[in-house]
Amino acid sequence: MIKKFVLLVLLGLAFFAGTAFAMPDFSGDFVMKSKAMKGRNTIAKIYYTANKWRTDINFSGVSMSMIYRADKKVSWSIMPQSRTFVENALDPQSSMSFSDAEKAGITRKKIGSEAVNGVNCDKYEISYKVGATTHKAFQWISNDNKIAIKNEAADGSWENEINNIKVGPQPASLFEIPAGYKKMSVPNYGNIGKNFSKR
Repeated sequence: MIKKFVLLVLLGLAFFAGTAFAMPDFSGDFVMKSKAMKGRNTIAKIYYTANKWRTDINFSGVSMSMIYRADKKVSWSIMPQSRTFVENALDPQSSMSFSDAEKAGITRKKIGSEAVNGVNCDKYEISYKVGATTHKAFQWISNDNKIAIKNEAADGSWENEINNIKVGPQPASLFEIPAGYKKMSVPNYGNIGKNFSKR
């Protein structure tokens, strides 16, 4: 179950990071809902600055932070309970690399305008590939700050959005490994992006 959960987080972040617009630094609540997770809402705290993302998650009593450093081409999965972390390389051809959207296999086309929770947005249709299969989704990008505040699968199987957005500089320490944590060399979901692109 946690594998599906982390996969959904990464898929959502790939779309947010793959926008063609320069987003400002911000924090917010990353809300996810999917049929795979039996429709329930799950909330993660999200932090963003240029080429860096962080999500803080508590899933079934287990806390985890996932940090993505496109500038260093690595991801870190941080486990506070054991004070450990796992490091994985970001695949530059993967949709989870937060790099060029075309290289990541994500394309988008503007199809109209809609409001999301009272925020005026441009609505886009997105195409992305999972292995050899092409999927479609929709994305809403706010007019005022160009943040992608919502993504939704065209078939309704999942959706996610960012609420309670606070635009402003984020502490650099959020995107670093905490002092005193030990590196583990075991398989972890921090590298699921590479596996996802091959499914």
